[in-house]
This record gives sequence, C-alpha cells and structure tokens, in this order.
Amino acid sequence: MPTFCPRRLVTSFMAICLLASVAAGQQQGQDNREDIRTTASIKGMKGPYLYCINDEGVEMVVKLPDRNQGVTYTGQAHPNWLRPGMLVSLSAKLDKKGKASSPVKDIAVISPSEDTKIGAYPDVTAAGATLFSNESAEKRAAKPVAYSITGKITGMRNGKMRVQAGRVGLEFEVADDASVRVQVGDFRLTQVDDTAVIQGWHYKGKPQQVQARSISIESSKVLGEPQKKPAAAAGKDAPFEKDASEDNDK
Repeated sequence: MPTFCPRRLVTSFMAICLLASVAAGQQQGQDNREDIRTTASIKGMKGPYLYCINDEGVEMVVKLPDRNQGVTYTGQAHPNWLRPGMLVSLSAKLDKKGKASSPVKDIAVISPSEDTKIGAYPDVTAAGATLFSNESAEKRAAKPVAYSITGKITGMRNGKMRVQAGRVGLEFEVADDASVRVQVGDFRLTQVDDTAVIQGWHYKGKPQQVQARSISIESSKVLGEPQKKPAAAAGKDAPFEKDASEDNDK
C-alpha cells in the first residue's frame, strides 16, 4: 500500500508523529489518560499512523493497534479487484463433478479467524428441503447441490476464478455484476476520505495524539472500480459530418 499524505501537512504530520511516539514511550500513570470514541475522516497515512479529522473538526494523529489487532476494514470491490492469495467465502451449486451450475454473484473477501472453516460443505438447509420431494433419489442425486465454500484464490483469468478449498480445487465463473464484499483485518487498504470509528485513549490535554485500541474503517470508494472514460467533447474534437447538400451542389 503506497504511503500518502496531503503535501501541505507533511511537515506538521511528521512532527506530531514523533511527539506521539515519544509520548507513547514515556512511563505515565493510567490516571493521566482519557478514553476516546470518535468518528473521523482519514486524510493521510504513514506507517502505523493515520492522519484524521474527526466530526468536531479536531485534527488527530492516530496510532493503530499493533499487529492489526482490533482493526477491521469493510467495503465493496469490483470483481476485477480479486487476486490470487485472497481468502474468499461464497455459495454455489455444484454437480457431481464439482462444476458450478451458474456464475457466482456474491463473494466475500475475509481474513482467517479461529471460526473460519476452510473447505466446501453442503448447505444443510438446502439439502434438507429435498428430503420431502416426490422425485426419486436418483433424480435428486443428479441435481446440483448447494455448497458453502471457503478457500484461497489460486488463479483469476478471463472472468474465471480458481479456489483451493482445503483439498478440493474448484473453478467458478464470476458474474460481471457480482457483488464483492470486503471485510478484513488489514488497514493497508485504507484510502483518503475513508471513514474510521476509533476507540482508544490519549493523554490529558493532548486529544490530537490518539492510541487506538480498536478501529473500524469503512471504504468510501469501490475498490478496483474501472475508471470511466470521459465522453467525447463537442466542437473541434467531434467527428466532422459532411453535409449531403455539398455533393448535390457539385
């Protein structure tokens, strides 16, 4: 993730970061701290520090929790943003050969946790609904089965996504209008004008220097959204259309 910060604020930003770092290293009593919970707009980022302006107009330098603990980043992404190595969760109907019956329209990019189950598991609710069907067991077995799938992307090409879900390798066609939800514990996706909900503390009298205990960042933009081409301008740049009457006059 590239470093970014408004040019006019670089000098003051670095100075405040240094002060925040020194203050954080000083041995001060708990009584000298004040808790803070605020919502802010992110205006810059350098290393583990975010430069923010909160709803009250206070400029703050926020030091992120160590090792991304307590950090969540949520947003939406365009399908072309998906990359190998990302952990994804999705639902799809698969036939006996493990082939999806239709393009995937809903994908979640997530971070691993203790509750994450890597693999492809039959959807118990969908499977239970077929038990009371009048169709023969043979016909039911031939129909695609709904699965919940979690695994790492191993390849993206020509609208097709390969996912390694445990020991099972699967391939899916991704719909052009697929919804890609992002919910990860990684602040490196942060962009200018994203919104942050910050919980943490600061030393009394220094509300501009905040140590975050937890921070939730919500994206203000669609990640990987293609840039729209500007419309052709009228006038000198517009294509010349010859008047048919000119040919008639010749």
